[in-house]
Amino acid sequence: MGTPLITYVLFAYNQEKYIREAVSGALSQTYSPLEIILTDDGSSDRTFEIMKEMASAYRGPHRIILNCNQPNLGVGLHVNKAFSLANGEWIVTGAGDDVSDPHRCTKVMALAATTPDAGVIGMGWRDINEEGDEIGCDLLHRYLEERIDRSSDPRWIQAFASGDFGAWGMSVAWRTEMIRACPNLAAHVIQEDEVYSFWAILLGYSIVHSPEIVVSYRRHCGNVSGYIATQDHETIEKRRTAKARMNLATWRFVAEQLSDPRRSSQNGTSAMSLNWRDIKSAVEFRIKVSEEEAEWWNYSMIRKALKSFFPARKHGRLALFPRELSRILPLPGYIACKKLASRKQCNQGTVMGIP
Repeated sequence: MGTPLITYVLFAYNQEKYIREAVSGALSQTYSPLEIILTDDGSSDRTFEIMKEMASAYRGPHRIILNCNQPNLGVGLHVNKAFSLANGEWIVTGAGDDVSDPHRCTKVMALAATTPDAGVIGMGWRDINEEGDEIGCDLLHRYLEERIDRSSDPRWIQAFASGDFGAWGMSVAWRTEMIRACPNLAAHVIQEDEVYSFWAILLGYSIVHSPEIVVSYRRHCGNVSGYIATQDHETIEKRRTAKARMNLATWRFVAEQLSDPRRSSQNGTSAMSLNWRDIKSAVEFRIKVSEEEAEWWNYSMIRKALKSFFPARKHGRLALFPRELSRILPLPGYIACKKLASRKQCNQGTVMGIP
Protein backbone atom coordinates (compact mmCIF):
# COMPACT_ATOMS: atom_id res chain seq x y z
CA MET A 1 0.00 0.00 0.00
CA GLY A 2 1.40 3.39 -1.01
CA THR A 3 1.69 6.54 1.06
CA PRO A 4 -1.83 7.97 1.49
CA LEU A 5 -2.84 11.32 0.08
CA ILE A 6 -3.54 14.09 2.62
CA THR A 7 -5.58 17.22 1.99
CA TYR A 8 -4.53 20.45 3.69
CA VAL A 9 -7.43 22.95 3.78
CA LEU A 10 -6.53 26.56 4.51
CA PHE A 11 -9.62 28.64 5.36
CA ALA A 12 -9.48 32.42 5.01
CA TYR A 13 -11.75 35.42 5.31
CA ASN A 14 -10.57 39.05 5.40
CA GLN A 15 -7.11 38.08 6.68
CA GLU A 16 -4.95 40.05 4.25
CA LYS A 17 -2.55 40.99 7.05
CA TYR A 18 -1.67 37.37 7.89
CA ILE A 19 -2.46 35.27 4.85
CA ARG A 20 1.05 35.20 3.34
CA GLU A 21 2.47 33.49 6.42
CA ALA A 22 -0.45 31.05 6.53
CA VAL A 23 -0.08 30.07 2.87
CA SER A 24 3.70 29.77 3.24
CA GLY A 25 3.13 27.34 6.12
CA ALA A 26 0.86 25.23 3.91
CA LEU A 27 3.20 25.22 0.91
CA SER A 28 6.22 24.33 3.06
CA GLN A 29 4.78 21.00 4.23
CA THR A 30 7.31 18.20 3.93
CA TYR A 31 4.72 15.43 3.54
CA SER A 32 3.90 14.01 0.13
CA PRO A 33 1.55 13.28 -1.57
CA LEU A 34 -0.34 16.38 -0.48
CA GLU A 35 -3.08 18.48 -2.02
CA ILE A 36 -3.63 21.99 -0.68
CA ILE A 37 -7.02 23.70 -0.87
CA LEU A 38 -6.75 27.49 -0.50
CA THR A 39 -10.30 28.59 0.13
CA ASP A 40 -11.63 32.08 0.78
CA ASP A 41 -15.14 32.94 1.91
CA GLY A 42 -15.68 36.02 -0.26
CA SER A 43 -13.23 38.40 1.44
CA SER A 44 -13.66 42.13 0.87
CA ASP A 45 -9.90 42.75 1.12
CA ARG A 46 -6.97 41.29 -0.88
CA THR A 47 -6.91 37.94 0.91
CA PHE A 48 -7.86 35.83 -2.11
CA GLU A 49 -5.71 37.85 -4.53
CA ILE A 50 -2.67 37.08 -2.35
CA MET A 51 -3.62 33.40 -2.23
CA LYS A 52 -3.85 33.31 -6.03
CA GLU A 53 -0.52 35.09 -6.45
CA MET A 54 1.27 32.64 -4.16
CA ALA A 55 -0.37 29.61 -5.80
CA SER A 56 0.65 30.87 -9.22
CA ALA A 57 4.27 31.36 -8.11
CA TYR A 58 4.50 27.94 -6.40
CA ARG A 59 6.80 25.39 -8.07
CA GLY A 60 6.76 22.61 -5.51
CA PRO A 61 5.38 19.05 -5.52
CA HIS A 62 2.00 19.72 -3.94
CA ARG A 63 -1.24 20.02 -5.93
CA ILE A 64 -3.08 23.29 -5.26
CA ILE A 65 -6.84 23.84 -5.52
CA LEU A 66 -8.18 27.41 -5.34
CA ASN A 67 -11.70 28.22 -4.20
CA CYS A 68 -13.43 31.55 -3.56
CA ASN A 69 -17.05 31.70 -2.44
CA GLN A 70 -19.24 34.36 -3.99
CA PRO A 71 -21.19 35.47 -2.10
CA ASN A 72 -19.90 34.85 1.40
CA LEU A 73 -21.35 31.57 2.75
CA GLY A 74 -20.60 31.77 6.46
CA VAL A 75 -18.41 29.36 8.42
CA GLY A 76 -20.60 26.25 8.38
CA LEU A 77 -21.33 26.26 4.65
CA HIS A 78 -17.75 27.25 3.87
CA VAL A 79 -16.52 24.16 5.73
CA ASN A 80 -19.01 21.96 3.87
CA LYS A 81 -17.89 23.35 0.51
CA ALA A 82 -14.16 23.06 1.20
CA PHE A 83 -14.37 19.55 2.63
CA SER A 84 -16.40 18.40 -0.39
CA LEU A 85 -13.36 19.26 -2.55
CA ALA A 86 -10.98 17.11 -0.50
CA ASN A 87 -9.60 13.89 -1.99
CA GLY A 88 -7.18 12.87 0.75
CA GLU A 89 -7.66 10.17 3.39
CA TRP A 90 -7.11 12.81 6.06
CA ILE A 91 -8.00 16.51 6.11
CA VAL A 92 -5.62 18.83 7.96
CA THR A 93 -7.11 22.28 8.55
CA GLY A 94 -5.56 25.69 9.00
CA ALA A 95 -6.81 29.25 9.41
CA GLY A 96 -5.69 32.29 7.45
CA ASP A 97 -4.17 33.91 10.54
CA ASP A 98 -2.27 30.87 11.86
CA VAL A 99 0.98 29.28 10.66
CA SER A 100 1.66 25.53 10.40
CA ASP A 101 5.15 24.11 10.95
CA PRO A 102 6.60 22.29 7.89
CA HIS A 103 6.41 18.87 9.56
CA ARG A 104 2.77 19.14 10.65
CA CYS A 105 1.26 16.75 8.09
CA THR A 106 4.11 14.28 8.55
CA LYS A 107 3.45 14.16 12.30
CA VAL A 108 -0.29 13.69 11.73
CA MET A 109 0.28 10.68 9.52
CA ALA A 110 2.73 9.15 11.96
CA LEU A 111 0.00 9.22 14.61
CA ALA A 112 -2.63 7.97 12.16
CA ALA A 113 -0.46 4.97 11.31
CA THR A 114 -0.26 3.90 14.96
CA THR A 115 -3.94 4.54 15.84
CA PRO A 116 -6.07 2.91 13.14
CA ASP A 117 -9.34 3.60 14.98
CA ALA A 118 -8.68 7.36 15.12
CA GLY A 119 -11.10 9.68 13.39
CA VAL A 120 -9.68 12.88 14.87
CA ILE A 121 -6.10 13.88 15.67
CA GLY A 122 -5.49 16.99 17.74
CA MET A 123 -1.94 18.25 18.20
CA GLY A 124 -0.21 20.96 20.18
CA TRP A 125 0.23 24.63 19.37
CA ARG A 126 2.17 27.69 20.48
CA ASP A 127 0.50 31.07 20.96
CA ILE A 128 1.75 34.06 18.99
CA ASN A 129 0.67 37.69 18.91
CA GLU A 130 -0.27 39.85 15.93
CA GLU A 131 3.39 40.39 15.04
CA GLY A 132 4.18 36.67 15.19
CA ASP A 133 6.10 36.80 18.48
CA GLU A 134 5.56 33.81 20.78
CA ILE A 135 3.59 34.61 23.93
CA GLY A 136 3.31 32.53 27.06
CA CYS A 137 0.12 30.58 27.74
CA ASP A 138 -0.58 27.43 29.75
CA LEU A 139 -3.76 26.64 27.82
CA LEU A 140 -2.25 23.66 25.97
CA HIS A 141 -1.40 21.89 29.23
CA ARG A 142 -4.87 22.56 30.61
CA TYR A 143 -6.45 21.44 27.34
CA LEU A 144 -4.69 18.07 27.41
CA GLU A 145 -5.14 17.47 31.12
CA GLU A 146 -8.57 15.87 31.27
CA ARG A 147 -9.49 14.88 27.71
CA ILE A 148 -11.58 11.71 27.52
CA ASP A 149 -12.25 10.80 23.92
CA ARG A 150 -13.28 7.17 23.56
CA SER A 151 -16.84 5.87 23.77
CA SER A 152 -15.50 2.79 25.58
CA ASP A 153 -14.66 5.04 28.54
CA PRO A 154 -17.88 5.46 30.56
CA ARG A 155 -16.72 8.93 31.68
CA TRP A 156 -16.80 10.44 28.20
CA ILE A 157 -20.36 11.77 28.44
CA GLN A 158 -19.58 13.46 31.76
CA ALA A 159 -16.40 14.91 30.28
CA PHE A 160 -18.38 16.16 27.27
CA ALA A 161 -20.95 17.82 29.53
CA SER A 162 -18.21 19.60 31.49
CA GLY A 163 -16.44 20.80 28.33
CA ASP A 164 -13.32 18.62 28.67
CA PHE A 165 -13.83 17.03 25.31
CA GLY A 166 -12.79 17.00 21.68
CA ALA A 167 -9.99 18.42 19.56
CA TRP A 168 -9.54 22.12 18.91
CA GLY A 169 -9.64 23.46 15.38
CA MET A 170 -6.32 25.30 15.31
CA SER A 171 -4.31 22.05 15.20
CA VAL A 172 -6.75 19.31 14.17
CA ALA A 173 -6.89 16.66 11.44
CA TRP A 174 -10.01 14.72 10.43
CA ARG A 175 -10.34 11.31 8.82
CA THR A 176 -12.20 12.02 5.59
CA GLU A 177 -14.48 8.97 5.74
CA MET A 178 -15.60 10.14 9.19
CA ILE A 179 -16.39 13.62 7.87
CA ARG A 180 -18.45 12.12 5.06
CA ALA A 181 -20.60 10.30 7.64
CA CYS A 182 -21.24 13.46 9.70
CA PRO A 183 -24.20 15.79 9.14
CA ASN A 184 -23.56 18.81 6.93
CA LEU A 185 -23.09 21.94 8.99
CA ALA A 186 -25.65 24.73 9.04
CA ALA A 187 -24.53 28.19 7.93
CA HIS A 188 -24.66 29.60 11.47
CA VAL A 189 -22.46 26.86 13.00
CA ILE A 190 -19.00 28.27 13.63
CA GLN A 191 -17.51 25.53 15.82
CA GLU A 192 -17.03 22.69 13.38
CA ASP A 193 -14.37 21.19 15.69
CA GLU A 194 -16.95 20.76 18.47
CA VAL A 195 -19.49 19.15 16.14
CA TYR A 196 -17.08 16.78 14.40
CA SER A 197 -15.39 15.72 17.66
CA PHE A 198 -18.76 14.85 19.18
CA TRP A 199 -19.92 13.00 16.09
CA ALA A 200 -16.67 11.05 15.80
CA ILE A 201 -17.41 9.33 19.12
CA LEU A 202 -20.95 8.49 18.04
CA LEU A 203 -19.60 6.94 14.86
CA GLY A 204 -17.19 4.72 16.78
CA TYR A 205 -13.92 6.57 16.16
CA SER A 206 -11.42 7.61 18.82
CA ILE A 207 -9.88 11.06 19.22
CA VAL A 208 -6.11 11.21 19.60
CA HIS A 209 -4.36 14.07 21.39
CA SER A 210 -0.66 14.78 21.11
CA PRO A 211 1.25 17.49 22.99
CA GLU A 212 3.71 17.85 20.10
CA ILE A 213 3.53 21.44 18.83
CA VAL A 214 2.95 21.76 15.09
CA VAL A 215 1.24 25.13 14.57
CA SER A 216 1.40 28.75 15.72
CA TYR A 217 -2.00 30.04 16.85
CA ARG A 218 -2.30 33.79 16.49
CA ARG A 219 -4.16 35.69 19.19
CA HIS A 220 -5.55 39.05 18.15
CA CYS A 221 -8.70 41.14 18.43
CA GLY A 222 -10.23 39.48 15.36
CA ASN A 223 -10.25 35.93 16.77
CA VAL A 224 -13.68 34.35 16.45
CA SER A 225 -13.46 31.87 19.30
CA GLY A 226 -10.16 32.69 20.99
CA TYR A 227 -9.27 35.57 23.25
CA ILE A 228 -6.64 38.21 23.81
CA ALA A 229 -5.22 39.23 27.14
CA THR A 230 -6.98 42.30 28.47
CA GLN A 231 -7.87 43.83 31.79
CA ASP A 232 -10.89 45.63 30.43
CA HIS A 233 -13.81 44.09 32.32
CA GLU A 234 -16.47 45.11 29.81
CA THR A 235 -14.53 43.75 26.84
CA ILE A 236 -14.03 40.43 28.62
CA GLU A 237 -17.74 40.13 29.41
CA LYS A 238 -18.79 40.95 25.87
CA ARG A 239 -16.41 38.35 24.45
CA ARG A 240 -17.64 35.73 26.90
CA THR A 241 -21.23 36.49 25.95
CA ALA A 242 -20.41 36.25 22.23
CA LYS A 243 -18.64 32.91 22.84
CA ALA A 244 -21.69 31.63 24.73
CA ARG A 245 -23.98 32.54 21.85
CA MET A 246 -21.66 30.70 19.50
CA ASN A 247 -21.78 27.65 21.79
CA LEU A 248 -25.56 27.90 21.92
CA ALA A 249 -25.87 27.80 18.12
CA THR A 250 -23.53 24.78 18.01
CA TRP A 251 -25.37 22.66 20.56
CA ARG A 252 -28.81 23.54 19.30
CA PHE A 253 -27.67 22.31 15.89
CA VAL A 254 -26.37 19.07 17.41
CA ALA A 255 -29.63 18.60 19.34
CA GLU A 256 -31.57 18.94 16.09
CA GLN A 257 -29.40 16.28 14.46
CA LEU A 258 -29.81 13.91 17.40
CA SER A 259 -33.59 14.25 17.20
CA ASP A 260 -33.49 12.86 13.65
CA PRO A 261 -34.37 9.13 13.91
CA ARG A 262 -32.00 8.35 11.03
CA ARG A 263 -29.08 9.62 13.08
CA SER A 264 -29.86 7.50 16.16
CA SER A 265 -30.19 4.29 14.17
CA GLN A 266 -26.97 4.18 12.15
CA ASN A 267 -26.06 0.55 11.62
CA GLY A 268 -22.49 -0.64 11.89
CA THR A 269 -21.31 1.96 14.39
CA SER A 270 -20.71 1.89 18.13
CA ALA A 271 -23.54 4.40 18.46
CA MET A 272 -25.83 1.41 18.93
CA SER A 273 -24.22 0.57 22.25
CA LEU A 274 -24.35 4.11 23.61
CA ASN A 275 -26.93 5.49 25.99
CA TRP A 276 -28.78 7.94 23.81
CA ARG A 277 -30.80 9.32 26.70
CA ASP A 278 -27.62 10.31 28.55
CA ILE A 279 -26.10 11.72 25.36
CA LYS A 280 -29.12 13.90 24.67
CA SER A 281 -29.21 14.96 28.31
CA ALA A 282 -25.56 16.05 28.10
CA VAL A 283 -26.27 18.10 24.96
CA GLU A 284 -29.28 19.71 26.67
CA PHE A 285 -27.03 20.57 29.62
CA ARG A 286 -24.53 22.26 27.28
CA ILE A 287 -27.42 24.23 25.78
CA LYS A 288 -28.61 25.32 29.22
CA VAL A 289 -25.14 26.46 30.30
CA SER A 290 -24.72 28.40 27.05
CA GLU A 291 -28.12 30.05 27.48
CA GLU A 292 -27.16 31.24 30.96
CA GLU A 293 -23.82 32.57 29.72
CA ALA A 294 -25.43 34.29 26.74
CA GLU A 295 -27.90 36.10 29.00
CA TRP A 296 -25.38 37.05 31.68
CA TRP A 297 -24.81 40.51 30.23
CA ASN A 298 -28.48 41.34 30.78
CA TYR A 299 -28.76 40.05 34.35
CA SER A 300 -29.25 42.42 37.28
CA MET A 301 -26.47 42.57 39.86
CA ILE A 302 -28.56 40.56 42.33
CA ARG A 303 -29.28 37.85 39.79
CA LYS A 304 -25.60 37.72 38.83
CA ALA A 305 -24.70 37.29 42.49
CA LEU A 306 -27.19 34.45 42.92
CA LYS A 307 -25.97 32.66 39.81
CA SER A 308 -22.35 33.00 40.92
CA PHE A 309 -22.78 30.44 43.70
CA PHE A 310 -22.77 27.02 42.09
CA PRO A 311 -20.34 24.07 41.97
CA ALA A 312 -17.64 23.91 39.34
CA ARG A 313 -18.79 21.69 36.49
CA LYS A 314 -15.68 19.52 36.39
CA HIS A 315 -16.36 15.90 37.36
CA GLY A 316 -18.58 16.87 40.27
CA ARG A 317 -15.83 18.55 42.31
CA LEU A 318 -16.76 21.64 44.27
CA ALA A 319 -15.10 24.95 43.58
CA LEU A 320 -12.93 26.41 46.32
CA PHE A 321 -14.69 29.71 45.77
CA PRO A 322 -17.74 30.62 43.68
CA ARG A 323 -16.79 30.05 40.06
CA GLU A 324 -18.33 33.24 38.69
CA LEU A 325 -17.81 35.52 41.69
CA SER A 326 -15.10 37.47 39.87
CA ARG A 327 -17.67 38.57 37.30
CA ILE A 328 -19.60 40.70 39.80
CA LEU A 329 -16.62 42.32 41.50
CA PRO A 330 -15.12 45.74 40.74
CA LEU A 331 -12.15 45.55 38.37
CA PRO A 332 -9.39 45.21 41.07
CA GLY A 333 -11.27 42.30 42.63
CA TYR A 334 -11.89 40.78 39.23
CA ILE A 335 -8.18 40.79 38.39
CA ALA A 336 -7.28 39.31 41.80
CA CYS A 337 -9.81 36.50 41.37
CA LYS A 338 -8.63 35.86 37.83
CA LYS A 339 -5.05 35.39 39.02
CA LEU A 340 -6.18 33.07 41.80
CA ALA A 341 -8.42 31.10 39.46
CA SER A 342 -5.62 30.46 36.97
CA ARG A 343 -3.55 28.59 39.56
CA LYS A 344 -3.92 24.84 40.01
CA GLN A 345 -5.85 23.91 43.11
CA CYS A 346 -3.30 21.63 44.73
CA ASN A 347 -5.62 19.56 46.87
CA GLN A 348 -7.96 18.68 44.02
CA GLY A 349 -5.84 19.17 40.91
CA THR A 350 -8.47 21.43 39.37
CA VAL A 351 -7.76 24.33 37.06
CA MET A 352 -10.29 27.11 37.59
CA GLY A 353 -9.46 29.32 34.60
CA ILE A 354 -11.44 32.47 33.92
CA PRO A 355 -11.02 33.48 30.25
